[in-house]
Amino acid sequence: MHHFFRQSDQIPTGLVLFSQPSASSGQLMAGALILQRLPFNAGSTFEEKEQDEDDWITNLSLLGTLTKRELLDATLSSEKLLHRLFHERQLHLLEPKPLQAKCSCSRDRIEKVINNFPLEDRLEMAVDGEIKVICEFCNADYRFVI
Repeated sequence: MHHFFRQSDQIPTGLVLFSQPSASSGQLMAGALILQRLPFNAGSTFEEKEQDEDDWITNLSLLGTLTKRELLDATLSSEKLLHRLFHERQLHLLEPKPLQAKCSCSRDRIEKVINNFPLEDRLEMAVDGEIKVICEFCNADYRFVI
């Protein structure tokens, strides 16, 4: 994950990830905390940029103190965990949103993407007169006749 965030065009990111089998059920427990740096304000002064860099390094250092026990503690709320780590920083918590594993692919969306390619490129993509697209998230199989 660290490699992905460093090598891609993502914003600077710190990540802590732990997993272990549950002592009671044997099921895998996992937890992660991701810290991402917000972009500079376009009108930032040199001093503000320097302070922002110092703050980023400090925040990464604080993130690095997170333990496996803390992150996987089901009785420790996210708010309390963040307060433990960053209580000396200006902490602003947003309303939590439930995670959902769902895909946003659709036949129409993929067809629009394919149609944005020049005809010559679409013909190169085709095998036996059709373009086959498999969604890497939900494994849906789409076929388009050329």
